[in-house]
Amino acid sequence: MVSACDKFYKVIADDSCYDISNNNRISLSSFYAWNPAVNTDCSGLQANEYVCIGVKSSSSTDGSSTITGSTTSTVSGITTPSPIQTGMISNCDAFYKVIADDSCYNIGNNHAVSLSNFYTWNPAVKTDCSGLQANEYVCVGVESTRTGVTTPYPVQTGMVSTCDKFYKVVADDSCVNIANEYGISMSSFYAWNPAVKTDCTGLQADEYVCVAVA
Repeated sequence: MVSACDKFYKVIADDSCYDISNNNRISLSSFYAWNPAVNTDCSGLQANEYVCIGVKSSSSTDGSSTITGSTTSTVSGITTPSPIQTGMISNCDAFYKVIADDSCYNIGNNHAVSLSNFYTWNPAVKTDCSGLQANEYVCVGVESTRTGVTTPYPVQTGMVSTCDKFYKVVADDSCVNIANEYGISMSSFYAWNPAVKTDCTGLQADEYVCVAVA
């Protein structure tokens, strides 16, 4: 376990890495970095053992490498993943890991964020998006947007009313992939989006689903 850990959780039977990270508002990448023995597929998670769910400072050493940017930000309970785009706004509380062939327009559209806000929150990507880097996290939500959240259209029928973060489904998406991308448990995803059904047969392309609640 990372030596700078200052917050712990005792694992119980049937816990998953997704559930633990989601319940404690930390990214999966941070959870795996702080607890390398659980493995990145969560196969090493052990009931009745403590895992790390918070660190002391802006950098933590796990014995072999330094975790930079994996610190609790100014937004209460939110942990910033690593690596992030240079100059990211300090009060970011929602992140997205860029993949190859992503565009600023698609990221903004999928997260119901205007391009102007996206560029303001992530100045390193530049206003022509030429600075967008694969495998780095960008900001897709800030603390101030938690109040007065605007629900995009269209949404899945019956979506939880307290949703404050949305994702626009694209063709070939799966519930598992969406949940994994946002570090939420399948049980939470299905509870927030009952219309998708627990076998994911109701997931609809071009409709928004909930991926975080207030």
